[in-house]
Amino acid sequence: LRLVVGPAKDKGEPIRLDLKQISTVAEAATALSYTIAATTCGKISPDAAKDVVAMLATLSKAYETRDLEIRLMVLEAAIKSAG
Repeated sequence: LRLVVGPAKDKGEPIRLDLKQISTVAEAATALSYTIAATTCGKISPDAAKDVVAMLATLSKAYETRDLEIRLMVLEAAIKSAG
């Protein structure tokens, strides 16, 4: 998965990060760590990192919600079949 963020405020060019496919909260956390490392070594600016972190936080929340929905459906099915 290649993530391209709009132009960086300080460089005027898109930010490119090569991230693996993110489909779980754990993978989003790994991508967050990668983003922090990319920021500390100067690959992306702190402003660009803020944008990436915001997207990863939104993605994490969506996956958390999906996971909770699945767990709830399993519990509801178990209750229905037991009763």
